[in-house]
Amino acid sequence: MNKTITVLAGDGIGPEICAEAIKVLNAIAKKYCHCFDYIFKDFGGAAIDHYGTPFPFDARQAVLSSDAVLLGTVGGPSWSKREKSPESGLLALQGTVGAYAYLRHVKIHDPLISSSPLKEEICRGTDILIVRELAGGIYFGKHGNAPDGSSAFDTEEYSGGEIQRIAELAFGQALTRNKRLCSVDKSDRLDSSRLWRRCVDAVSRAYPDVELTHMHAEQAAARLISDPNQFDVLLCPNMLGDILSEQASSLTGLSISPCACIGGKVGIFTPAMTSQVEIAGHNLADPIGAILCSALMLRDFGLFDEALCIEQAVSSTLSEGIFTRDISQSGVTCSEMGDAIKNNI
Repeated sequence: MNKTITVLAGDGIGPEICAEAIKVLNAIAKKYCHCFDYIFKDFGGAAIDHYGTPFPFDARQAVLSSDAVLLGTVGGPSWSKREKSPESGLLALQGTVGAYAYLRHVKIHDPLISSSPLKEEICRGTDILIVRELAGGIYFGKHGNAPDGSSAFDTEEYSGGEIQRIAELAFGQALTRNKRLCSVDKSDRLDSSRLWRRCVDAVSRAYPDVELTHMHAEQAAARLISDPNQFDVLLCPNMLGDILSEQASSLTGLSISPCACIGGKVGIFTPAMTSQVEIAGHNLADPIGAILCSALMLRDFGLFDEALCIEQAVSSTLSEGIFTRDISQSGVTCSEMGDAIKNNI
């Protein structure tokens, strides 16, 4: 298989962790006889410095001509007072590709279980995929302020078609995992959530092999803390998914959760971590999140064996007691971690 990947390494530690993800992808390409070509473009603060905008035209053209985007980290204090923020490029990127689904994979690896804030007997084995609707809901509804500033409003609105397409995607993801899907809403209070629940029920009839449950958002938030293993795939409206995906990622105690924005012309794959500019350039970053993003990318290509190979290589490396210095003072560097994972491919 031949694929072209646009690499938007971004700012801070972004270039370092993207380099390690590419190192692992190249090992997969060699093992399975694929060809991955890379296009490197500035994005975020780096693009502001060079072009005055976080998502310049040539990067946009590269994205639209590729099969996937590997995105590093974006932003930092040096751009905080700029008219255009590095982070504004993220919305422009998502809009350009037409992504409507946000995936976050939250898994607690046994060798890192002590990093979780939860007790071992509660969190061991946690492996959750959160599917968040990304293009609708309250973030995109009507909003405004009273002329005198005394009140404001934001409107939650969904169409049946928007709900149907994200539900179909979530059920499809569940079929590749443990075939359990929990749909989160606020149907006890919101008409938009009542429509959400009806539409998810209707879509579920086409997926009889997937066990569907419904849960109100506050209940789901509590269960993520008390019994995260009950979840396999969590399907959420935009704002609820925004909140719950951050809560779920905190269960690992580390910034190694891979994420993806998919459903449009091109998938975007990025780790759930900040740019950590204070350690940028010192080879101290943890590249596992970016490397696991490459596994999500391969799954989106339909290369499931190759994705599993990366995930197993990460698990094997951690089981060998190889950690980066954010986990152990005697840990390895960013590039050494990438080498260790590559060698386990």
